[in-house]
Amino acid sequence: MRAIKVLIVVMGILIIAGVVVLGIKIADRMEGKDEPEKKEDLITLPPHAQIKDFQTQDGQIILRLSFPGTTHEEIWLIHGKKGEVLKKIVTQDLV
Repeated sequence: MRAIKVLIVVMGILIIAGVVVLGIKIADRMEGKDEPEKKEDLITLPPHAQIKDFQTQDGQIILRLSFPGTTHEEIWLIHGKKGEVLKKIVTQDLV
C-alpha cells in the first residue's frame, strides 16, 4: 500500500514537470527563440542557368543546371537545412 502511495506521488511530480516544460517550450516558440538560424535565404544561380532537374536525398537538394545554347551543365549539392552549396560538379563544353 505504501508503494502505491509513493508511485502516485512520483507520477504526480512527473506530470507537473512535464506541463511546466511544455509551457516553457510553447512560450519560447511564441517569442521566436526556437527558430533555426537563417544564414541566407537565397541561393544565387549563375547567369542564364536553368534548373533542368532536382532531387532530394538524405536531407540534401541536388540541382542539375543547364545553360541554353551550350552543352555546359552543372550539378549542385545543397545542404537542405542550412541552404549552403556543399559541392559543385561542372562539365566542360564538348564543342
